[in-house]
Amino acid sequence: MILSLFFSNSTSAVERDFRSVAKVDGETYLLDYNSIKAGEGNEIKYIQLISFKKNQVTSDGKKYLSVQMYMKARCNENMITPYLLQYYDVKMEDGNTMKGNVVRSAKWGGDWQSPNVGTAYHIVFQEACRAWSPDQELSEEDKKLKKELEEAVKELEKLRKKMNP
Repeated sequence: MILSLFFSNSTSAVERDFRSVAKVDGETYLLDYNSIKAGEGNEIKYIQLISFKKNQVTSDGKKYLSVQMYMKARCNENMITPYLLQYYDVKMEDGNTMKGNVVRSAKWGGDWQSPNVGTAYHIVFQEACRAWSPDQELSEEDKKLKKELEEAVKELEKLRKKMNP
């Protein structure tokens, strides 16, 4: 009984899908594609992970090699802000956040910022916005109409193939 409860709980955990989207000076910037979701209003949320080449130091003097950043973004305004930071003592260029130890967690108290074009932050932000499906913002009626349209296009392609073998 306890074993089945354990397995049912473990399958409900969110599977992470970190993929490298930028590399700068030996630092790897990864985006968790499974974390991209709607936020408040016109915001989206996502998780980015930075794996550093060399030790970094937190404001309270702790050394770390990776930081996981929980981000909010306003794609149409080109604005981002982290809201939670987790610092780790190991490199995580492979996207595996289950190794190592958290050396510090911190909530971000800063303002929204526009990432500079060409920086890794901007590249990750753009990729998160690109990957965010506009279908998420469609009403149920619009989703149904889109599906019907896609099916009609498929039928048209079938007819075209029959007419022009």
